[in-house]
Amino acid sequence: MFENHLFDVVKPSVRLEYELVEESNVIKLLKIFKEDDNPYVTEDYKDLKKLKKYYKYMQQLRTSQSNLAGHDWLIKLKDTQTYIGVISIYELSRETINDHDHKFTIGFAIGNAYHRNYYATEAILHLFDFAKNVLGRSLALAYIQDGNRPSKQLFQKLGFEDVTDEYMGGPDVRFYHLEI
Repeated sequence: MFENHLFDVVKPSVRLEYELVEESNVIKLLKIFKEDDNPYVTEDYKDLKKLKKYYKYMQQLRTSQSNLAGHDWLIKLKDTQTYIGVISIYELSRETINDHDHKFTIGFAIGNAYHRNYYATEAILHLFDFAKNVLGRSLALAYIQDGNRPSKQLFQKLGFEDVTDEYMGGPDVRFYHLEI
């Protein structure tokens, strides 16, 4: 897999800073999302037991060099140092079959109070730069629940194409990709 130090520092973007989720700060996800009623934010971020289990699972994937491994970063506002969400990059396969070594999957969640400020757009575009220039990735994938219109619209606005027919998934999941 990749050396962990590659993920330590994702440089700040215009309004945002990114802090690698680690054991010492993973609890901040709970603080951001515990009361969030958004059905598309994973329950793992809303419950302490589930959050600890999620973090442990992600650590195991990284140490086992799983093709599903990835990293999460807390997103915080530069000017106030307020934590507002999380952005993730995962499925960092090194398999060269079907160009898996060029793909990555991106996910994000922004706290309700910070929606409609284009923070997700800024963070996603910034992570594209990191994925391309640091990790050598060129194909971004996103899995979106069918009813999640705001995320669908965001990814479409960023140029993602619906490629659901190319993937096997559940009936309520749409698959999108973008060459970066």
